[in-house]
Amino acid sequence: MAKSVVIHNGIDTNKFKKDEIKRKIFRGKYDLKETDIAIGIVARIDYMKGYIVFSKVAKKILDNYDNICFFSVGGGDEKIKQECYNILNNYNEKRFFWLGNQNNVEDIYSGLDISSSSSFGEGFSNAIAEAMSCEIVCVVTDVGDSSMIVEDVGIVVNSNDEQSLYNGLINIVNSNYRSLGIKSRDKIEDNFSLLKMLQNTQREIYGLAK
Repeated sequence: MAKSVVIHNGIDTNKFKKDEIKRKIFRGKYDLKETDIAIGIVARIDYMKGYIVFSKVAKKILDNYDNICFFSVGGGDEKIKQECYNILNNYNEKRFFWLGNQNNVEDIYSGLDISSSSSFGEGFSNAIAEAMSCEIVCVVTDVGDSSMIVEDVGIVVNSNDEQSLYNGLINIVNSNYRSLGIKSRDKIEDNFSLLKMLQNTQREIYGLAK
């Protein structure tokens, strides 16, 4: 392993980019004003993804903020989803929307303002990098490569820690999250684009051939 090299995933920044028309369509579908804040989680419904913690934090935020709503993208364990339903109670499908599996997640990102990863474990999270490529600021748990991807253009919180996730999301809500979103895309373009992945791969292969 001392001789190993990690080449990080590359994100298609032409596919994953903010689209103002798609943003208007998405937000119009859910009656969101431009002053409303849409927070998303894009992850399969699985214990490792921290949905129970995320739902508890969402419930607390929804109780205290009238201009925030949540969207979940991903299918999975119905028992976990039911437990989340019970936590969220009357907010389900009113201010917490379960969208299930989607083939056009890049269109959904255009409608969001903030994305969150509440996972207990990750490798390199494409969902985080794809959201950032769409100018979405991210609040992520400190697992796998998540903190390395986000660094100073988002917020990193403790995993399996409701208060830490709540504080992180509220700090972003009260920040200039649109500016951080633009910086997030810049970071993906500079470090985790398809071109960057190809350049890194080419460099290592040529280095071996010398």
